Amino acid sequence: MKHILLFFLMCGWIVPAYAINVAATFPPVHSLVAAVMMNVDMPVLINQEASQSHHTYELKTGEAKRIAKADVIFWIGPEMETFMPNALKNIAKKSVVSVPLMTETPDLTILPSARGQGAPDVHIWLNPDNTIKMVGHIADVLSKADPENQKRYRENAQKFQKAIATLKDYKVKPTESMPTVVSLHDGYSYLFDYMGLNGSTSLVIDTDHLTGPKTLQKAKEDIAALHPTCLIVEPGTKNRTIRALTDDQYRLIYMEPMGWYLKSNPGHYMTSMVRAMRNIRNCLELKE
Repeated sequence: MKHILLFFLMCGWIVPAYAINVAATFPPVHSLVAAVMMNVDMPVLINQEASQSHHTYELKTGEAKRIAKADVIFWIGPEMETFMPNALKNIAKKSVVSVPLMTETPDLTILPSARGQGAPDVHIWLNPDNTIKMVGHIADVLSKADPENQKRYRENAQKFQKAIATLKDYKVKPTESMPTVVSLHDGYSYLFDYMGLNGSTSLVIDTDHLTGPKTLQKAKEDIAALHPTCLIVEPGTKNRTIRALTDDQYRLIYMEPMGWYLKSNPGHYMTSMVRAMRNIRNCLELKE
């Protein structure tokens, strides 16, 4: 928690001044934008309800209205928010500034998706080095769209980038026999790569649709082949499904990459990342 407190102490809080109407699609993106906009205004979170299927999410009426009011919209990209291209065409203002961070932010590290077929892994914020670059780009966009507040945007971005950089403290030290972490969601490759968890990987196993003994056995074999010490499963996964997949052989970490369980605010990103990295280190019994 020291990193989160450090960020807020550096930024401080004052009464916000009205700025442009800014929106962000999902909690991780919203948190980055909110941190850059501290003491200016609070961006609108378009999707305010937890969704396990954000790749195929369909907009609700209230969410469409938030898009329609926005002057600037930050999102990851069409591989992530599949609803956005049509929303930008049919709902958003013609003058809206659309910012797909995955394609517009320079020099990001992009990993392949565990789903294969040449698709990129869209969970780019789980690599803090990527996030530092995205925060810089967010500040650039906001400074251009709202030059009156560009000094605050720049200062907030620099302070936030320094706070994000402290996450390096949670990296693991290289060893020859590093324990393996496996995720049943395809969203953690960036985090494994950043932390130095060589051999750890993400699988794509739809725990809600394990139909029949052959499907279950194949999933069990895929997990066992990786010899994991720890297994990341999403909160809400049925206990009987977990038992059937694991036979109680692995230590479990319950978490999901979007941070739906946390309140959306400027501290969301740091809180979510610190918890995720601590959960992994604790499961692997690595001392901080």
